[in-house]
Amino acid sequence: MAVIATDVAVELGRPTPLPQSESDRYSSWIDRAERMIRRRATSLGVAWDDVDPDTLDDVVLLAVTRHARNPDGIESYDVSVDDAREMRRYRSGSGELTITDQWWGWLFPGSVSGAFSVRPYGEPDGVSDLAGWP
Repeated sequence: MAVIATDVAVELGRPTPLPQSESDRYSSWIDRAERMIRRRATSLGVAWDDVDPDTLDDVVLLAVTRHARNPDGIESYDVSVDDAREMRRYRSGSGELTITDQWWGWLFPGSVSGAFSVRPYGEPDGVSDLAGWP
């Protein structure tokens, strides 16, 4: 199954069928997410056919729905009204469609930069049970 604009609308709880402009916007973001994933696969030397299609769909849908909820990347929006005074504070992010490190890890296990594991000092690789360790 490939992700389509209607899948995004359902995930967001929006009515379907979608207006054409909204459908076009979601389709554009879906295509962009898939291109991002293809580029990462290529840079890692992973054949596109080796990418799990269900995981691919999950990641594309998560990335696009997250972006659809906040396309401008606004991180904070505060409004305070006190004696006819209104304050708005905006802190805007990049507004880019992003795929989190966790989602990259789902697609390409073991390839997420910055990932590491911790073992007790002296524990050899492959030991999963600490029984018998001094």
